[in-house]
Amino acid sequence: MQDNFYFTDYLIVYFDVLGQRESLRRIKQIPIAEDEQKEFLDLVRDSLGKVLALRDGFSNFFNAAESYTPNTSSCHQNFAQNS
Repeated sequence: MQDNFYFTDYLIVYFDVLGQRESLRRIKQIPIAEDEQKEFLDLVRDSLGKVLALRDGFSNFFNAAESYTPNTSSCHQNFAQNS
């Protein structure tokens, strides 16, 4: 049995982006003709853009939270963490 394991925290989030299913269903194939490209790119930007914005928002939040150091000067010394 393997005895070297790596444990860490993960966050998995599922979002239902309103209208995404309908937008993605309108994409039948990657466009070849130039006149099909605009609609394709608009649909992809609308759907993927929302997902990427959510991902970036969570990434920014967790990066800020990770770098935050609370002011523990007013806490009782038993409760203040010295790091």
